[in-house]
Amino acid sequence: MFCSSLFSWRTNLIFIPFLIIGLSASSCRELAECEAGLSDLDWNYVERVNKLISTEDYLEAIKINNEALTHNPENYIAISNRGALQFQKKGHNVSKEELVSMLDDFEASLKICPSYLIANSNMITISSEFGLSDQVIVYSMKRDSLEKLTPYFLTKLLIGYFDRGLYEYAVRTGETVLQVEPQNIEAANYLGLTHIQLKQYNRAEKLFNQIIRDGRANSLTYRGVAVLNEKRGDLDNAKQNYRLSIKNDSTELESYLSLARIYEFQDSLESACHTYRLASASCEELFEYSYSRPDVEEKIGKFCSLK
Repeated sequence: MFCSSLFSWRTNLIFIPFLIIGLSASSCRELAECEAGLSDLDWNYVERVNKLISTEDYLEAIKINNEALTHNPENYIAISNRGALQFQKKGHNVSKEELVSMLDDFEASLKICPSYLIANSNMITISSEFGLSDQVIVYSMKRDSLEKLTPYFLTKLLIGYFDRGLYEYAVRTGETVLQVEPQNIEAANYLGLTHIQLKQYNRAEKLFNQIIRDGRANSLTYRGVAVLNEKRGDLDNAKQNYRLSIKNDSTELESYLSLARIYEFQDSLESACHTYRLASASCEELFEYSYSRPDVEEKIGKFCSLK
């Protein structure tokens, strides 16, 4: 799903071509809070830089962007822009140090506003442009100033690779994160989901079982187990795990919808009706629900009238 504000006249500041990564409803709310934290003067600087970018006046854009950072060093858009502008100015003619500096800027931006999709996407795009799918992992692990941030950086990279369907890269990245930070639940969950996409079901099962044994399972863990159950045709356990996912997070929309679809498949129309109603009641305030609302309302009208 996407946040509508990402495409507003203020935030559509895309300097490096990228493939968009979806955001959860909570991330959309977080992004809105980040935007609200910038002053009118902050936005004025950002808009001036954007206009200069559109005319390819990168030197002047760099100058104005530096002024923006002097005014507010915490302007996460300007921090990300600094890395993007460096890439636009020099392209592939950058040194290793300059490349790391760009990645540092994107990561620093994400540290302030983790849901700033543009910085996240630029980070992944540059990693791909420079063939860093493996190299960035090794290099960043050796660099002292990145070492403490490496799990965070690599987790973002992992999610980006997963969302882009680059599952082999996602596996290597996820395994590296867990070597450094074994308790990283986000990385573990996405690695498990990646294994499922690659039909490595035994690996996914082993990983999810370990998370559950350690007492660290969350809604995404149980959703992953449920997806694995479905892939194996075990619909009873799939239903149970989708319920556990919802129990851990009552706004886990994907689990509601997947559970309801199983009930449909099994002709349990009363249960399907009940589940769709729960999805509507629990997720109505979520931005992502707007995309599913027409289908959910149609299902409620269809199945609930048969009761």
